[in-house]
Amino acid sequence: MYQFSQSGLEMKFCRFDEDLTVRDGHLIEGYASLFGACDQGGDVVQQGAYARSLKGLSDAGRSVKMLWQHDPAQPIGVWDELR
Repeated sequence: MYQFSQSGLEMKFCRFDEDLTVRDGHLIEGYASLFGACDQGGDVVQQGAYARSLKGLSDAGRSVKMLWQHDPAQPIGVWDELR
């Protein structure tokens, strides 16, 4: 399902008939970006695009936040490993 906010941003969500719970010990993995592939918005991410910002976070002892529906106001965890 898609919902458009007043700001015009698209919010994607799924409806579940039961409560969704995240428990310790569960693994979430996937691709944040595919290098060299054109996405639906016409963007192409080049290999190495994130290297400087990821190093900066690591050097500062910070982690990349896992966000609910790409919303920075709704962090639901942090990524343990990015490569």
